[in-house]
Amino acid sequence: MDRVITVGATGAAPQAVRAVVRRVLTGHRRHDEALLVASELAASAVRAAGGEITVRIVGPEPIRIEVTDQRGGCPRPFNTRIERDAVDPLGLVSLLASVGSHRYANGDCVTWAVLGPAVPVPTRLSLSRPCLKDTSCCVCSCP
Repeated sequence: MDRVITVGATGAAPQAVRAVVRRVLTGHRRHDEALLVASELAASAVRAAGGEITVRIVGPEPIRIEVTDQRGGCPRPFNTRIERDAVDPLGLVSLLASVGSHRYANGDCVTWAVLGPAVPVPTRLSLSRPCLKDTSCCVCSCP
């Protein structure tokens, strides 16, 4: 699969991009993450760009989502640290996918995210030391 959509860099762009991702990736196990990633990349490009943005979705494994803006600003380096008071949407994207960006000589910028196979999230934490039954511990393997 290789799908490309070009939309105006307006507030409606993320919604249009989500509609395409929803249609193209229906039934894919990373469908929900891809929707979030595509939406956040499109919203970031709208904030930085003028004119149009182009979104390319390549898959199915891994899923690669690329957003190219026209003479916008490339995002600052991705930071996976999410602060309590100010969530960085691109930081959130970088928790779900491998991310990067590149500025072309003409000023256009492409930002991409690659969602590989889903990694299971542990529901219990194995502790290497005995648990002291600390009630602030949110995940614990203690009986």
